[in-house]
Amino acid sequence: MIRRNLLHLGLAGTVTSMVLPPTALAAPGATPSRVGPLPVTCPSGAIIVNNGSNIQTAMNAAGPGASLCIKQGTYRPSAPLKPLSGQVLTFESGAIVSGAQVVSNWTKQGSNWMLGGQTQDFSSAPWLEYLCTDITAACVYEDLFMDDKPMQHVLSLSNLGPGKTYFDKGADRMYIADNPVGHKMEVTRLTMGVDSSVSNVTIRGGTFEKFAWKGLKVTGNGWTIEDGEFRYVHALGLSLSGANHIVRRNYVHDNGALGIGLMDGSGVVFDSNEVAFNNYLRFGHRPIPHNEGGAKIMRSPNTTVRGNNVHDNDGNGWWFDTGNKGSLVESNTFANNSCFGFYYEVSFDAVVRNNIFRANSVGTTGWLGGGMRVANSTNVEAYGNTFDLNGYGPFLATWVDREVGTQTTGLYFHDNTVNMVGGLVGSKEGKVQIGSPSSNNRFQHNTYRVSDLTRQWWIWPLNGKFQRMNWTTWRSLGFDTTGTIALR
Repeated sequence: MIRRNLLHLGLAGTVTSMVLPPTALAAPGATPSRVGPLPVTCPSGAIIVNNGSNIQTAMNAAGPGASLCIKQGTYRPSAPLKPLSGQVLTFESGAIVSGAQVVSNWTKQGSNWMLGGQTQDFSSAPWLEYLCTDITAACVYEDLFMDDKPMQHVLSLSNLGPGKTYFDKGADRMYIADNPVGHKMEVTRLTMGVDSSVSNVTIRGGTFEKFAWKGLKVTGNGWTIEDGEFRYVHALGLSLSGANHIVRRNYVHDNGALGIGLMDGSGVVFDSNEVAFNNYLRFGHRPIPHNEGGAKIMRSPNTTVRGNNVHDNDGNGWWFDTGNKGSLVESNTFANNSCFGFYYEVSFDAVVRNNIFRANSVGTTGWLGGGMRVANSTNVEAYGNTFDLNGYGPFLATWVDREVGTQTTGLYFHDNTVNMVGGLVGSKEGKVQIGSPSSNNRFQHNTYRVSDLTRQWWIWPLNGKFQRMNWTTWRSLGFDTTGTIALR
């Protein structure tokens, strides 16, 4: 037991002290139980696809509803895979579907090395071009890998150096400064690993890597995607639309812009995935993220995000943006993401419970990062969560001019533990109507552990403008009348 001073102001303003136990917190990036892929073996009765075989040919021959098992090895399809309706595709542990081709025939040119005949062109991805204004080289999709790691694009020969590559698209040549002899060198040759509009497909296991646009694109319904790994896709690891998908126990990491994207879906469940280190190419306008980070959900009612470990993404960890309703976000860890761990924006009717938000947006000096943010969203309830060591704000709510009819009302933030060494809780900018009694935004029965009992840790509209305030003033607004404040 650790003894701490606790200032508990009851309705009569009394002060008591008690002994508080230390808060049990996961370390940044700590993995919740059951997160990530399980080992996968071939099921009994599945049609075996051996290394060296053509996966698409095998799927076509097997027919709809068939069960196939792809044995370990590296498969390099010439076109995105298109499963048939109802098929179950089991990828044995060690099976890799790669969008890259091994290359050799490098020649020495001065201090550099050159590879000719590179006619690939994946530049027509208009849905990302506007995100390259800050780092133009991020929109060079023709990647080069050295020993399974992506090399950094530069835009001229003069900028070459260790670990970097220059693609002279007009001359069909790639250049590097590193000696390629004795190394595995690969170039991206394919846009996507899977591109399918059929329904009721299961993909179990497998590593999907090194594609120019998307590792997997699904526009049908009822897919199960489990125990897989999606990595080193230049843009987006998993791209989903449609209804009733289950995405569980996958490791989605080190993708160039975004780990997971869901648009126009319904009833999709994300369970026990690890989503980490995405947006390594630093897409996006700084300092405000747009379509990059761990995961982004749009216009997808009744989405469940449960038991995931979302950490070390450049951007928001998990972002619901526009037209979502009936969302359930529970028992996740959001840690070490550069902006907000979790962001709920222009959406409705969410429950956010029993999550850990730790060390998100550390070092942020503005209102652009922290543990959790709710913006222009109605009826969001957050309870049982732990916020620890987040950046500018552990929890922030805003109401600004956006789509007609969107507002921040019906917020209920209660029974959470908020550990603060800096930053603020409340609302700092936008419409002061967020503080109107008719907006029904409430904070109750939360525990705040702070480094200074007298500091102004809260901010909210008061007398027509946003003002920082101490515990006494915060409670005078009717907030946390049954809450507690203690020294860390």
